[in-house]
Amino acid sequence: MLSQAEVWLELFTDDFPMAADHFAKAGIVRCDAIEPLGEGFRGGWITNPANVIHMVREPDAW
Repeated sequence: MLSQAEVWLELFTDDFPMAADHFAKAGIVRCDAIEPLGEGFRGGWITNPANVIHMVREPDAW
């Protein structure tokens, strides 16, 4: 049996709310159920059409 590799890309923005708004206007749905990031975390999860996961966050969000 083959296992599925977990790969994601991490993208950075200086203003996550603005980036999230831009994605929403482009029809990109957030997928925050992938992994809880905590209340107030300045970032979120999205997937591209090939189902590759992307984390979009501010550089100092951790």
